[in-house]
Amino acid sequence: MRDRPSLYLAAGSTGKELLAEHRLRARAGLPGDFLDHPLLLDVFGIARAGAIVSPGAADADPMQLARGLLEVAVARGARLFEGEAVEFDAAARSVGVQLKNGRLIEARSVILASGYVMPAIVHSAVQAVSSSFAIATAPQPQNVWKDGVLIWENSKDYLLCENDERGSYHHRRRG
Repeated sequence: MRDRPSLYLAAGSTGKELLAEHRLRARAGLPGDFLDHPLLLDVFGIARAGAIVSPGAADADPMQLARGLLEVAVARGARLFEGEAVEFDAAARSVGVQLKNGRLIEARSVILASGYVMPAIVHSAVQAVSSSFAIATAPQPQNVWKDGVLIWENSKDYLLCENDERGSYHHRRRG
């Protein structure tokens, strides 16, 4: 994990919503500064109506983080199974997962590592993804934007950007 500042961009033509958000954060004791259009353009080179820049965000290498979490889980007694889940049944006291290879896993708790899109075997009334994509670049010789801030938008369909010595990452989520 690496500490990073966060830059929360206004999605519309005014910064009114973000200014109201900044005031609420300040009332709650959360640190951060509101940048109007001229200051945002001057400091970050980004032309938006406004933004909130805040400390306290973080990023991590997802593979390194996943491997580390798996190592801790196994050290605490978890068992790992690799296979494609084709059926899922969450009964009252256990969870059953049928794998494509014919094996059945039954446990008190099961974690299906599926990414953003849930497999068709899991029926969820909580979430639905209509589209999502990610773009990654080769490692860059320097940060493309100031301080390697994590950039995201105040929008239902949002853009999230990260840049560091490993490369640039852009993710747009719709839905």
